[in-house]
Amino acid sequence: MNIYFIGDIHGCFTQLQNLLNTVKFNYNKDALWLTGDLVEKGPDSFKVLKFLYENKNSVKLVLGNHDLNLIRLYFKKILYPKIFYESKYYHYDFDNMKNIIDWLRKQPLFRVNYKKKFVISHAGIPPNWNIQLSQIYSKKIQKILSGSDYEKIFYFLEMMFVKSCKWKKSLKYDDKIKFAINGFTRMRYCFKKTYDLDLVYKEFPNKILKNNLIPWFSIKNNIPKGFIIIFGHWSSLNGKGVPKNFYALDTGCYLGNKLTLLRWKDKKKFYETFY
Repeated sequence: MNIYFIGDIHGCFTQLQNLLNTVKFNYNKDALWLTGDLVEKGPDSFKVLKFLYENKNSVKLVLGNHDLNLIRLYFKKILYPKIFYESKYYHYDFDNMKNIIDWLRKQPLFRVNYKKKFVISHAGIPPNWNIQLSQIYSKKIQKILSGSDYEKIFYFLEMMFVKSCKWKKSLKYDDKIKFAINGFTRMRYCFKKTYDLDLVYKEFPNKILKNNLIPWFSIKNNIPKGFIIIFGHWSSLNGKGVPKNFYALDTGCYLGNKLTLLRWKDKKKFYETFY
């Protein structure tokens, strides 16, 4: 069995297929791990979702911010069909997507493989968090998203996304959840002194204009030594500028760049360019 990782697909179905064909992916034996942001921005989001759902036994994924937005839009369409005006999303065929959405909203925001010694989330691991705390909050969010109260899920996702977040043990429960979901799915920079999350700046680190910010992966973490951290979300990195044992796999395919696949056994990368 081989393990493969692919960065943010963003609807680039052709590139996904080409990469899997290149490595001769075996759907009966191999495992495909995905960093999230399966959809939006690229041309074939629904094709990507349908393909992954049909092959879900081979797929392990973590949710990204765009996947969460898709879930939000789905429930908005269900709950408020008369005011659902986001016409650019009608290609999803929401009326026939219940099984796909139900599968998607049961996925975690953080995964760990103790045997192979790697962790994966869409944006990264919040500063000072360890594996155990990451698992706890990933499961809490997963429980909310997979619940039966559609209105609760919709309003939960409506209130989650902010411009900055802070963490401390004395926070109220809702604020802790808000920090976790933003840390796992939207984090790039933190404020140097406090490690609070800045959720606005996206530039490559050597271009950052605000000197009070630091990339999250430059902060000492509490992940055990020897573990590899795999993430996506930050396309301007283009897979570069990260410390040893970190793999940044979002290489901006939908922007006209490339989709990246990492083969675990030898850490070889394969690329498929957008065209």
